[in-house]
Amino acid sequence: MKNNKEMETQDINTLIQKLQVKDSDYKKALRILQIFFFALVFIYTALYVFNPDAEMNLYQRIGGVCYVIAFTLLALHFRKKFTKYRSVNYSSSVKELMTEAEKRYRFLQKNKLGSIIAIILLDVGTCFILMKYSPDKWSILEIFIGVQAFSITSAAIGFMIGFIKWKKEIRPLWLAIKTQLKEFDE
Repeated sequence: MKNNKEMETQDINTLIQKLQVKDSDYKKALRILQIFFFALVFIYTALYVFNPDAEMNLYQRIGGVCYVIAFTLLALHFRKKFTKYRSVNYSSSVKELMTEAEKRYRFLQKNKLGSIIAIILLDVGTCFILMKYSPDKWSILEIFIGVQAFSITSAAIGFMIGFIKWKKEIRPLWLAIKTQLKEFDE
């Protein structure tokens, strides 16, 4: 029969293996998102900024610039997260590894200013681009309200889906990490 120390070591090793698998999955997803948003930067720069089409008005170009800046911020955000996951040191102390993993797998994390600015820029860019296509009787305020209704609804649905997915897939791992950290503190 195994003693408590052997069982704890086995539990820690299993938890670290789960972390390695999850980190590897996240690295792949973050790399794909980074490449995707960098591609969007080039596509939208060509479509809205350097497009010589005479029918494009100033509002569409401003909207395109907002999109390009937003996609750049998102690409840099995903690059930073990818670098963070790539630089995880599994040979560090178990407590240090668990402390960093607990921060990585929290649902709400700090340092999201770049993402928030990107979302606002996408919102503003959409308002500018839609000004050309809106009926003449729509005012700028009505376009703004319509875009906000869509954006807020989309953000709320995305937040709920993200939370449900986190709660189902990540939360058990995060709770195991927190439990392990409590055991270290005892």
